[in-house]
Amino acid sequence: MYPGGLTGSIHTDGQIWASVLLEIWEIIGREKMDAAVWEGLAMTNSGTNQQNAAIAVRQAAIDMGYTCAEIDAFTDRFTARGYVLPNYTCDPNACDISVIDATNISPCNDNGTPSDGSDDFFTADIIVGFENPPATGTLDLTGDGTASVSVVGLTSPHMFVGVQMPSDGGPINLTATFSADGTCNLNVPNAGTAPAPCVTVGINENEALSNVSIYPNPANTTINLSNLNEEYNVAIYNMLGQKVKEQTVDASNSSINISDLTLGVYVLKFEDHNNVLRFVVE
Repeated sequence: MYPGGLTGSIHTDGQIWASVLLEIWEIIGREKMDAAVWEGLAMTNSGTNQQNAAIAVRQAAIDMGYTCAEIDAFTDRFTARGYVLPNYTCDPNACDISVIDATNISPCNDNGTPSDGSDDFFTADIIVGFENPPATGTLDLTGDGTASVSVVGLTSPHMFVGVQMPSDGGPINLTATFSADGTCNLNVPNAGTAPAPCVTVGINENEALSNVSIYPNPANTTINLSNLNEEYNVAIYNMLGQKVKEQTVDASNSSINISDLTLGVYVLKFEDHNNVLRFVVE
């Protein structure tokens, strides 16, 4: 029992903590237990005691949208082992979004511009699972793709059909939110994997650019172009195909300031050439 069973021995004291986690694990399953523990312990530091660690782990389960029965398992087992947790009443009728998943992912579409990768896209059907939605408003999808549907007559799961998203080869990052209750939302940073860009090399490709690369990548303030042998005009596009920056570069001026760009994937294109480089701002 905590705290009476503490002896000051790391091994003995750790058994109290491990035992209660195993009890919860057997109730809610390994995957959810591990996720809550990792998320909860991220809120702690080296000076946190078991008492506050227990509070953090249960709070993580609450924040991650676990069911009332699962949250109750944390409360019951921690309390039974002597940990004191703040009062928390789980509302089984509360709005909850539990699933976002991408399916029927199409191949990359070059948007009629085979030599320009900045506008490559794909489509996918996005499934959103939820409980107890608000009676008014809309269910909105944002992130790599956008869509919206009225909640009138809406049933779970709902499928957004043919959502268009950038074909960048990365994880599909999506958020679902009910407009009438902004707290009822879910972000899934990896709802699937986007197809790789389908840009093809055209007849104007400059072989001198074949060894040019971007570093660092990902970056946050500056990118550099390596192996430049002559002067080029370059333009940077976001994944909506919008030009966000342009500059002249050469071997002595190969750095580009990207500190004003928002997080995401970008395409750098060399003017009058089909060479395209991609980089990530983080």
